[in-house]
Amino acid sequence: MTVATIGDRAVYATDHASWCRKWRGRTLTKDDLLACIRDELRIDTTNVDEGTPPFSSCVVDSFGMISLLSYFERERGLRVTPLDVNLENMDTIRRILTYVERSAAAA
Repeated sequence: MTVATIGDRAVYATDHASWCRKWRGRTLTKDDLLACIRDELRIDTTNVDEGTPPFSSCVVDSFGMISLLSYFERERGLRVTPLDVNLENMDTIRRILTYVERSAAAA
């Protein structure tokens, strides 16, 4: 049973369950986030570090940001509210990591 399609790859229920077990309750690292941007959004992250502003530097466009936030909700079980989507929380890789950590702790 297909749960979703990521790019040109179908994600099956067993894959989805294993992803959820892998991520839920685990701290999101910089490498995890960069892998998500690279693999889920298909964006080259070679020159991206913790201080890189993915949105305002156009590394990630608005559709990519929505995909990234959906990924957090789907795979990490985080609820991202529209008020949380702002430059204070999302303007650098470091800020995204801090936001995810803070949101997970509050859940």
